Amino acid sequence: MKKNVLVLLLGCLLTSCQAPHYSSKDTEVSQEHVMHDAASHGRDEKAEEALPIEEISKNITVTSTSHYPVWRENIAVTIDSVFVTNTKRFVSARTLPKILIYAVGAAEPSYWSVINLSTSFALANELKTLLVLPVGSQKSISSPISKLKWADMNAPWPHASYYSLVPTGEYEFELALEIYDEQDKRIDVIRTPKQKYSSISASDGAAKTE
Repeated sequence: MKKNVLVLLLGCLLTSCQAPHYSSKDTEVSQEHVMHDAASHGRDEKAEEALPIEEISKNITVTSTSHYPVWRENIAVTIDSVFVTNTKRFVSARTLPKILIYAVGAAEPSYWSVINLSTSFALANELKTLLVLPVGSQKSISSPISKLKWADMNAPWPHASYYSLVPTGEYEFELALEIYDEQDKRIDVIRTPKQKYSSISASDGAAKTE
C-alpha cells in the first residue's frame, strides 16, 4: 500500500515539473505582437519628425477670404486665413504671410502687408513668423485690416494705415505665404486665389458722411 502511494506521489511530482508546451501557433502570435509593437513605435517616431521644409508647400492647404465686399473705415473689415496640414508629420516653418493688393486685372500688386501668425496683427519690422501645425490640425486667424500696416510695393516694410494709403477703387487681394529656411533663404511661396472687393479711402469716406 505504501509502495503504491509513493509511486503515485512520484508520478505527480514528475508531471508538475514538466516544462509548459507552446504550440507553433502561440509562437506566431507572439512574433506578430512584437512586429506590431515595433511598427507602431516606428510610426510614432515618424510622426514626431518635422516635415522637410521643401515638402511643406505640397502638404498644406491655405485659404484667405474676406466676408466684406466693400472695405471702408467705418466697417470692421477682416481677412480670414486658414492653414490646414495634409501630412502625418508636424509642420514647423519660418514664414512671411503677405497680403498683396492688386488693381483689378493687374499682373503685379500695388500694395502689401505682413501678418503675424501669433497675433493676427502687423508683423514687426523685417521679422519672420512661425507657422506650426501638429499632425491633423489646422490654424485659423482673423486679421482686422485696420490693425495691419501697409505700404506700396517700393517700400522696404509696411508702416502706413490701409485707408490713408489705398485710394478708392476696385481691387483684389491674395495671401502669399513665403516659406524660409534657417539661413533666411526663401524656399517656396503658397498663393491663395484672388478675391475682388471695392475700397473707399479715408478722404472719400469722410466726404460721403458730411
